[in-house]
Amino acid sequence: MFFDLDTKRASFCYNGGEIALIPAQMKAAGEGAYEKTLPDGLTAILEIESFGENAIYQLLRFEHRGDKNSGTVSRVRSIDLSLSAEGEVVWESLRGDSCGKESFNPLKKTFAPGDSLCVEPKFGRPSDTDGFPYFDLALSGSAATFGVGWSGQWVLEIERTQTELHVCAGLAVAETFLYPGEGFRAASVLCVSAEDIPASRRAFRRLTFERFSPHTENGAYVTLPIAEQNFDRYFGKRDDWATVAGQKKCADIAVGCHMDALWLDAGWFKDGFPGGVGNYSFAPGFPDGLAEVGAYAHEKGLRFIQWFEPERVNCYSETYRDHADEVIVLESKGSVNCLLNIGEERVRRRLTELLCDMIKTHHLDIYRQDFNICPSGYWDTEDKKHPGRRGMTEIRFVEGHYKMWDEIRARFPSLLIDNCASGGRRLDVETTRRAVPLWRSDTGCSPATQEHPNDLWSQNHILALTRYLPYHSNGSWSARPYDIRSTFSGGIEINLDVLSPDFDPEPVVPVVEECRRLRKYWHGDFYPLTVPDNSDRIWAAWQLSLGDSGVILGMRRSKCPFGTFTPSLSAIDPGAQYEVTVTDETMHAETKTTSGKELLHMKLSCPAPRTSVVVEYRKI
Repeated sequence: MFFDLDTKRASFCYNGGEIALIPAQMKAAGEGAYEKTLPDGLTAILEIESFGENAIYQLLRFEHRGDKNSGTVSRVRSIDLSLSAEGEVVWESLRGDSCGKESFNPLKKTFAPGDSLCVEPKFGRPSDTDGFPYFDLALSGSAATFGVGWSGQWVLEIERTQTELHVCAGLAVAETFLYPGEGFRAASVLCVSAEDIPASRRAFRRLTFERFSPHTENGAYVTLPIAEQNFDRYFGKRDDWATVAGQKKCADIAVGCHMDALWLDAGWFKDGFPGGVGNYSFAPGFPDGLAEVGAYAHEKGLRFIQWFEPERVNCYSETYRDHADEVIVLESKGSVNCLLNIGEERVRRRLTELLCDMIKTHHLDIYRQDFNICPSGYWDTEDKKHPGRRGMTEIRFVEGHYKMWDEIRARFPSLLIDNCASGGRRLDVETTRRAVPLWRSDTGCSPATQEHPNDLWSQNHILALTRYLPYHSNGSWSARPYDIRSTFSGGIEINLDVLSPDFDPEPVVPVVEECRRLRKYWHGDFYPLTVPDNSDRIWAAWQLSLGDSGVILGMRRSKCPFGTFTPSLSAIDPGAQYEVTVTDETMHAETKTTSGKELLHMKLSCPAPRTSVVVEYRKI
């Protein structure tokens, strides 16, 4: 249905006329590659990798092989499908991250003949506010889940006629000629089909685990950190935190709490955050840099995580002073932020060398890259200097981003990259195949309150994002089981008042040990037992299944009047026997043996609002 080589798969406009890319009508150019060359030498290359009969990865590239400038390439669509549409047609996706109650909220639209839809993110980051580059379609008795791979401004267009559904996705901004010998990559698309949307999501997530996510140096799945992190609690409030001695003390506390990583966020550099962004010299508390901190973390058995934001440059920073010719400055005055133009090869190479030197010197295990800037205005500003080349600044910037991460990963095969952009605003197929988002939303930057219920929001994020993404995590300001369980998704950053003389690690240990025990299940299949919803009067629950074992987590929200909840479970053998362990909010655990039939109909019980329960089961 989705993968016929005899039908149109992608398209672009050339000098205003549409060019359809149909693999069967293109020249074979190696395994899975198809070319279409126009009379002036402009060549479109469609690279297709298949995974069985129901999954493909498709990338559109261009090369200009002529001896004069090409014509104008525009409306670049890396996937352009016309699908038979009979009966109900449903599209589902999520909102992007906006650091609030609407972040990653589900979206759904049923298409009648004549209906259309256009989706774009805001301001150049691929999952910012109005757009999320993963979506589902159900039509004509089957379904598919799609992921767009473009870490800039993409667009999705869907239109239904009486008999067909037209689905296009690609670059939102591209209207450019190419010089002789020049080329560029466009967006990629990952698509997995199945009998219905839940099944296509599970298959999509499983394929992403296997082929489109970082792995360890020996090819195993990566393990997300359970990290001690205090930036938002202490930065600008405790001078002893941003020091070598302060970070060593944080490392000692992390060990005492049984955590496995020390996370040093912004605040290690001269002039602090955000005014010092673009400085690579150190704050007074780190006179000789961070090598001593990283070495101490390793001595204590911890992974060391360090924050960077290399693409944003403050106009008063060292980078601006020493490399002003490398940054893009907005036409409008008043902003202190500039964009480092990593689309320029010399800029990217200099930055890559700088970062690799710091990764090595500081003994980093996880390189954390943030991106707190909306880039589209900067790209537009630079494009205006190059008439006829609209979109090329963005294209080169995104290509440079991929090249830099690929070079860093090649030099440090055991390094994990954390992908952050004011939270989760840079999530797409190409970033998540190279990095993991350890901070899925900046909602985690403050403690849970009635006005800011980030425990509830984090539950929603888990229920929504895990439809598509194998890896993501966020932070908790409390070690209460309810708060940790609401946030934990294979990894977690725990922000506690560890420098207080009254801090006691003992109550933290059982809940951290539970996280360590449950971490493996996030490599299994995910089954949402409730839907993401901002009501505080309901339960939130999910199940993870890994082979013959699994775990169920249930949270009774703050105003929920119901003390029990009966979920509809999956992946349970009704004829088998199971060992089942139930752990309540007090961390009291009871284990019993029960039949699969009884397990399928078990009730989750929480005696009071804002309490939780964990059920671990293992087939005997």
